[in-house]
Amino acid sequence: MAVADPRFAPALLSDTFDRLIAATAFDGLQDQPDRFIRYSVRRREAVRAFQPEVPALVLLWSGRKEISVSGRNAASGPGTLTLLPANTAIDVVNEPDAHTGIYAAAIILFPLSLLQRVRVLHPSAFQSVGLESLDPRCWTIPATDLLQEAVARVLTTVSMPNVPAEILDHRVMEVALLLADRPLLPARACCATGRCAPP
Repeated sequence: MAVADPRFAPALLSDTFDRLIAATAFDGLQDQPDRFIRYSVRRREAVRAFQPEVPALVLLWSGRKEISVSGRNAASGPGTLTLLPANTAIDVVNEPDAHTGIYAAAIILFPLSLLQRVRVLHPSAFQSVGLESLDPRCWTIPATDLLQEAVARVLTTVSMPNVPAEILDHRVMEVALLLADRPLLPARACCATGRCAPP
């Protein structure tokens, strides 16, 4: 795949958040159905036409990710946040770190039911997904202080045993709210809330 356009270079997370990642044991994170998964491989993998079932925020822990959609390409390294839209055919290459031999990512999932709950409380949240949003060079999310803190709370929550599902939902919804200006909901889902965005 081609190297990403330098105008869309990934925004690395702050040193503070880098230290948080270093202090958080990746193996200590626990998968939570429909809300959070961790993913790791030890060899290069290439997947064509991968279609996420729900929008997802990917925190790249180790290695390198390359994404291609309709000839548009983007690459990201450790410490980047990438927002993947749902139901979009994506070509993905996951490359393990040259020193550790591991590709690892922490992935926050946004099921439609959760996004609709946020939308009911905050009608202006989320753009609908359209053709103009399907450029992977625009999927890297700036790591604001608030977003870093919200993602950190999700990581802390999923590293603890027996956390009530309602608490994790609250943490994930907080992250979703901070992405309110991003295209997370497909147009038909926006209409299902009775609050369609204007054309």
